[in-house]
Amino acid sequence: MIRPDPSEKGLLHYGIQSNGKNHIDFEVGPLSVAQWLKLQASEQAGVKATEVVAQRLVKLGDIPLATLTADYLEQNLKMPDLSLLIVAIGRLDERLESFRKAYEEGETVADGSGHPDGMVS
Repeated sequence: MIRPDPSEKGLLHYGIQSNGKNHIDFEVGPLSVAQWLKLQASEQAGVKATEVVAQRLVKLGDIPLATLTADYLEQNLKMPDLSLLIVAIGRLDERLESFRKAYEEGETVADGSGHPDGMVS
C-alpha cells in the first residue's frame, strides 16, 4: 500500500522556546474525525486560528503534542509563525482536495494509483 505524505512540514521563523531549546521544525496534518467534530462544536462560539492550528499540529520540535494547546500557542507563538502555519495548513488542504478531485474524475494522482489516498491493492 502506497500513500502520499498527508502532511506539510516546514520551519518557523522564530520558533518556541521550551526546555532550553528553540523549537522551529513543524508538521501539520489532516484533521481526524474527532478533531473535526470538536472544531465544529466550537465553531458556534467562534473558532480562533490557534485552535485550528493546535488541532492540525502533528509536530512542533520536541514539544509534546499535549502541550500544544490553543492557549499555549497564543502565549508562545509569534504572529509570523502563526501565519506560516496557517499557510502550510492551506497548502495541505489544497493538496488533499486535489487527490479527491482526481479520484472523482478518474484521473491518476501523483503516486500513479488513481486513488485519492494513494492506496494500491
